[in-house]
Amino acid sequence: MRNRPPVRRMDEILTPELVTEALREAVHRAIREHKLLGRSIIVWQDGKVVEIPASEIPDRFLEQPKARVGTANEETLKLDAHDEYESTE
Repeated sequence: MRNRPPVRRMDEILTPELVTEALREAVHRAIREHKLLGRSIIVWQDGKVVEIPASEIPDRFLEQPKARVGTANEETLKLDAHDEYESTE
């Protein structure tokens, strides 16, 4: 018989913190790619759909995303999304 590693539950592997961090990094990379390629992004801001031209995407998105681990709850995600998309005007 083969020795198999113990099976772990998916909720033990994919914690809310890891999922939130993966999503945050994916959004950062997508915004970075749009800025580098000169493409605008579409965001939800103040209850409206807003187009942000590539030239107005903050330069901080040119940097690699920083690892931040926090709790994944609705309020955190709202605040993080607002921070990520906020214009530098």
